[in-house]
Amino acid sequence: PILDVLRGLLLHYRVSLLLSTATQPALSWREDRRWGLPDVREIVDDPGKLARELRRVTFEMPRDLSQATTWPELAASIHHHKRVLAITHLRRHARALFEEVLRLGDEASTFHLSALMCPEHRADVLGEIRRRLAGEEPLRVISTQLVEAGVDLDFPVVFRALGGLDAITQAAGRCNREGKLPSGRVILFRAPEPPPPGPLQQGLDATLLMLQGDPSLDPLSPAAIETYFRRLYQAGVEDRHGIQVLRGEWKFREVAEKVRLIDEEGQVDLVVPYGDLGPIECLRARPSRGSFRGVQRKIVGIPRYVAESWKQQGVVDEVAGLLILSPTYAHLYDPRLGLKGEANPVSDPVSFVI
Repeated sequence: PILDVLRGLLLHYRVSLLLSTATQPALSWREDRRWGLPDVREIVDDPGKLARELRRVTFEMPRDLSQATTWPELAASIHHHKRVLAITHLRRHARALFEEVLRLGDEASTFHLSALMCPEHRADVLGEIRRRLAGEEPLRVISTQLVEAGVDLDFPVVFRALGGLDAITQAAGRCNREGKLPSGRVILFRAPEPPPPGPLQQGLDATLLMLQGDPSLDPLSPAAIETYFRRLYQAGVEDRHGIQVLRGEWKFREVAEKVRLIDEEGQVDLVVPYGDLGPIECLRARPSRGSFRGVQRKIVGIPRYVAESWKQQGVVDEVAGLLILSPTYAHLYDPRLGLKGEANPVSDPVSFVI
């Protein structure tokens, strides 16, 4: 549906469209599938040559694509490096790996990043990471995929859970980013658990098929990226919500309700006790537009079903329609991990894994 809207703008409204990304999707018009954009052309003369000249990393593939790496094994490999970034599929994976790395020591040099940390918390951690990167201190960062979008970090070694070729390429952008080394190392591993069903699993399946056909696959090759996206499109559903039918019937209000680039319907905002608690106390005492703004950077998204259960159990308070973690359960927000969905079942009724 998105491509069809863009195609309409190109064909009937004299619009020019510029697509810019490290992983260019295969969006050219395809007669066999009746979708895509007409007359797509590259701005640069030789993308393949440019990709080779700008290469800053080498990839190390798993020796056995069917063999998963355990968290303790991966933690030992990470601990071997003075400066390293590791990226996992899921938040619980990042937490499990982080805790395994901590068991090996050097707690002060090990950091965790995930969306279960509020924006203010993440900004503080990223500030400390950048400070350490500018110096010579050891640094080990365990993160979810959030570090692959708009977070400019430069590590000599990056570990990445094997997934879609686009995700692998984005992870590579955090390795030797500034080109200070002859070459950085991107080490790929099979996680103990696969990614969740949907786009992440489809991306992994497409990558595995390509690696099985060509173990020496170059993830940064424009040709490989195009092949990957074509395989991905074949596995996906082009219009699962029937948007094109609604557009054809001119039901634009329903289109507006159904189209979501990021589906947040199942998420609820929760204010967490991080940093200065003054803005939270102000919100509790005098709910207003200003006090709502004051806590915006202290919000974490949680599943709606968890929010409903926590309201019933008194884990969260509701103030003017906004949920706030109850002071009794302030321990559920960890100063290193962010919001923890697990608590002591003996003393607390909280048992969800977020």
